Amino acid sequence: MQHSYAPPAWTAALGGMFGLVIAMGVGRFAYTPLLPIMQQEYGFGTHVASGLATVNYGGYLLGALLCTLAAVSARRVWLFRISLALSVATTAAMGLSDTVAIWWGLRFLAGLASAGVLTLGTAIALDSLMQRGAGSWRGVIFGGVGAGIALSGVVVLALDRLLNARELWLALALLCLPLALASWRLLMRLPRSSHHAALHAAPTKTTRSSLLPWLAAAYFSVGLGYIVSGTFLVAIVQTNTASSTAGTTTWIIAGLAAAVSTLAWPILAARTGYVRALAAAYALQALGIMLPALSPGLVAAYAGALLFGGTFMGIVTLTMSLGQELAPTQSARVLGLLTAVYGTGQIIGPLLAGVLAEQTASFTLPLVGAAIIVAIGGILPLIGAQRATHDRTASAARTYNERQRIQSLR
Repeated sequence: MQHSYAPPAWTAALGGMFGLVIAMGVGRFAYTPLLPIMQQEYGFGTHVASGLATVNYGGYLLGALLCTLAAVSARRVWLFRISLALSVATTAAMGLSDTVAIWWGLRFLAGLASAGVLTLGTAIALDSLMQRGAGSWRGVIFGGVGAGIALSGVVVLALDRLLNARELWLALALLCLPLALASWRLLMRLPRSSHHAALHAAPTKTTRSSLLPWLAAAYFSVGLGYIVSGTFLVAIVQTNTASSTAGTTTWIIAGLAAAVSTLAWPILAARTGYVRALAAAYALQALGIMLPALSPGLVAAYAGALLFGGTFMGIVTLTMSLGQELAPTQSARVLGLLTAVYGTGQIIGPLLAGVLAEQTASFTLPLVGAAIIVAIGGILPLIGAQRATHDRTASAARTYNERQRIQSLR
């Protein structure tokens, strides 16, 4: 049945948020609090752990690239729904096997599904909000990642002593089912007239288009750097503190901070501009990544979790929102490309961190290196903004000179 009306803004925002809870907060990031439990029960080391993370990010990268091909497809709602169902299924399937080779396949498919939900589901929700002038709801959508991270942490912390790793995966999948049904229903196809207009409107020129490559380069840097904490934070904190609950508690703090941050950073960006807000977020994230390396105590761990959680989804929100503004008629394609460069960084990060951690028997060097990479990434949008301003000024000068020349010939 085709809908002849556009859904209210809040339905699109919640539909996008629930999708990200499932595919990103749980489907991708539940692996982080479950990793120490899986290592204890199955006895695998950092090499296998980083390999499973990397193959997940490989699926994420491939999914992002495939989503760019479906950017203007009339079937993108169904592709989003397939990705949503696949995310729940792969989460459940992780609890049905104890074979590493099968885990590799499942984590790859989970990455593929998470990219589909993030790229297509977010694009559908953002397009719906843009048509209604309801941009203030953007933060609600991206808050789903932090909410899902907190959910996975709470489940693991509450049920760790009652359930084993396989049962915890199944419990998380069961909790995702009602959210998946809600997201399935709330994100629907746009009305034909609006959908047609969104796809076939004349491309809008923007004086900031030269900023996009710099934004993408910065996004690659943060993908490479943040994922070291995103993959190993719980294991690092538990090793540093010798506490079986400190790591999971830290993960919950990071998730709650991430959920709130997607509302706070857009407010700051409205006052300072997206580029300055991004630079501040990158700097704070670099500090949050480095804190557990500087001090092994719980204070540093919790402070680092607040800074890390309070910025990593804020960066995603600001980057995706700015990317949509830079190319408003090609939102899904631009979001897909940004997701792809982010995913490329995430593939490299766990591999490098795993090798360095095994060679040095510590995560100190990987954390410091990741923090430096993120800090450098925060400078890139500032450079891009300066270049865009210079290009705009030069273009205006050329236009003025040409008009003066024509006037002189009359």
